[in-house]
Amino acid sequence: MKKITIALLLCTVLCAAVFAQTAADFNVTFTKDEKGVVITGYTGTATAVKIPATIQGMPVREIGEKAFWGRNIISVVISEGVTIIRKSAFTGFSRDNRDRIQISDKLVQVTLPSTLRIIEDNAFSNNPTLKSIVIPEGVTEIGNEAFNECYALASVTLPKSLAKLGASAFFRTAITSITLHPNLTKIVRDTFAYTKLTSIVIPEGVTEIINEDVSLAGGAFRDCVALTSVTLPSTIQKIGRDVFRNCSSLTTVNIPASVEAIDIADDAFSNCGKLSLASQSAIKKRKEAWVVAKEAAREAAKQTAEAERAAAREAERVAREKEQADREAERENARKAQQTAREEQEAAEKAQRTAILNTRDNLFNKAKELSEKIPGYGQKKPSQKVIYDLAKEYYALVSEVEKFKEQYPQIGNYDFYFSDTIFSRLNNIRNQFQLDWFSKKELAAFDKEFPGLVKR
Repeated sequence: MKKITIALLLCTVLCAAVFAQTAADFNVTFTKDEKGVVITGYTGTATAVKIPATIQGMPVREIGEKAFWGRNIISVVISEGVTIIRKSAFTGFSRDNRDRIQISDKLVQVTLPSTLRIIEDNAFSNNPTLKSIVIPEGVTEIGNEAFNECYALASVTLPKSLAKLGASAFFRTAITSITLHPNLTKIVRDTFAYTKLTSIVIPEGVTEIINEDVSLAGGAFRDCVALTSVTLPSTIQKIGRDVFRNCSSLTTVNIPASVEAIDIADDAFSNCGKLSLASQSAIKKRKEAWVVAKEAAREAAKQTAEAERAAAREAERVAREKEQADREAERENARKAQQTAREEQEAAEKAQRTAILNTRDNLFNKAKELSEKIPGYGQKKPSQKVIYDLAKEYYALVSEVEKFKEQYPQIGNYDFYFSDTIFSRLNNIRNQFQLDWFSKKELAAFDKEFPGLVKR
């Protein structure tokens, strides 16, 4: 019992010594939202590092870029709450004060939190003594070269949540087997190149295994010389150049019968000399079917484009004809409107002419009637009342004639002699008023009301 107690005490002392760093050993800054902190550097001397959950009362949310650059730590435990490990945070690659390349050979153990979501580019690259890593569920992205050239890394556990796996993520590692999950849709350049994989099952959901940057050489599984078996999913559509180049032990490529065609680059399986005849036939069959399908698609696209061009030409023709018809209709409508306006104007002028001539005739008739009312020479002398009434009627007719001429000065256009004729008749009527109708007293009274009507 005494020995057990001493052992426990010794273990406690050693653990305390191992994690001897304090919050003061970390340089920090705020996250963008200022709700947490980012560790930007480590100044402690302990090689077994446990990153605290809080520093200065703030939760640790991120491990910053190059935070542990050149610190030669042996192990690291990242506390719960951290969501992002930034670029080159734990890379074993660094330079000394003479700009000479330094590679750490000390990091052997990494413990990641369940809160982690993103591991950025080169986060753990160039750590040749790191042997295993468990990526927790919840991580959705592993960046380019995240574990590049971790030569001893033989055991890797990837989460089902992983949706993006960067180029060269596990380039030149010691992985012999790996389980990929359906959340992945694409596997890119050099992801597992130069590893010790013996077989690989590409999960359902992956559509492409490609080198996305054609300017760079590299295939996702190139130079995996121990790789003997590849199983492709029913969702696969494209296998790019160099993907399985120099996989010299590869014998079997399993392709689901439901996959009729795959876009396979000419050099996708170059230098795979041990491929079985069945696998070669299956690859060739799918590749040829893809070429046929591609040609058929190109021809269909060509026909569709031609049909679209023909439709466009027809639409242009219809539009031109419609535009021409619209212009013609517009011209016809304008012509009809002008014709209608002319006819309306002519009708108005005709109606006005008729009204003027009717009024003229009415004035002539009134003059005739008035002339006939006045007794002629030798006839019975009218009474003074009749004479006065006739005089009033005469002046009313004169006034009506003057107003008519003022209202319709164009009367001369219809009856050139109107003025001469009507005033001649009025003058004759005036001459019909006889001097002998009046006594001297009556004439004086009459002249006062109707001056100059009776001629002397």
